[in-house]
Amino acid sequence: MHLMNNQTLKNSKILILGISYKPNVKDIQLSPAKIIVEKLQKLGVNVYLYDPFFTSTVIFGLETQNNLENVIQEMDGVIIVTGHDDFKTIPISLFSKMKHPIVVDTRGIIDPVSAKKEKIVFRGLGRGGF
Repeated sequence: MHLMNNQTLKNSKILILGISYKPNVKDIQLSPAKIIVEKLQKLGVNVYLYDPFFTSTVIFGLETQNNLENVIQEMDGVIIVTGHDDFKTIPISLFSKMKHPIVVDTRGIIDPVSAKKEKIVFRGLGRGGF
């Protein structure tokens, strides 16, 4: 299996943004992030977690990141899983600092036109052609 730029998923670094089951809460019960993490790990992906409600702790057997800006440059891609308000204020230019700027937005947070202007490979669920 490959990333959208033909890099293989195996050994890639993917950051999961949001592990809470719903926006703006600190609760991982029934969180879709757990299933996504497990599937990515089975594909050989190095998974990283960032959630402003869970910093410097261990969730799903992984240590959560405490600073998004410090970790983003190491990533091959990002999947936005939870629609926290904090994520709506992330400048789109931050995502372009990734090794391979690929963003999968499952919550409609990123503006597709802005992502294209920043040369980010963008995929959004429920966004038609984007």
